[in-house]
Amino acid sequence: MQMRSMGGDFGMRATPGPACVWFLLKGAMARIAAAGQAFFARARFRQKQLALVESVALGDRRLVGVIQFEGQRFLVGSAPSSVTLLAQLPDARTTSARASAVESEGEGQ
Repeated sequence: MQMRSMGGDFGMRATPGPACVWFLLKGAMARIAAAGQAFFARARFRQKQLALVESVALGDRRLVGVIQFEGQRFLVGSAPSSVTLLAQLPDARTTSARASAVESEGEGQ
């Protein structure tokens, strides 16, 4: 036994009107914009892991510089066509701890 609706179907489907589509798109765009702002805010305040701490120009587009990455420091030389690791320096944390210890010993005398 098949049941029929009282109102009749008449072959029509419910389709969203232009206003409904507009509101859905507006909500989706607002969510996308908020997600983009949150992404760029995190990227803006994120601390850099790689930094050129100091550099000295040697002329003719050559330089010697100290690069720091995650606390490790490297002395590098660069020329127009190459970059060369000259030395791995003591960690920045180790150096600053030693400097603090030397300063505190000097103040105690």
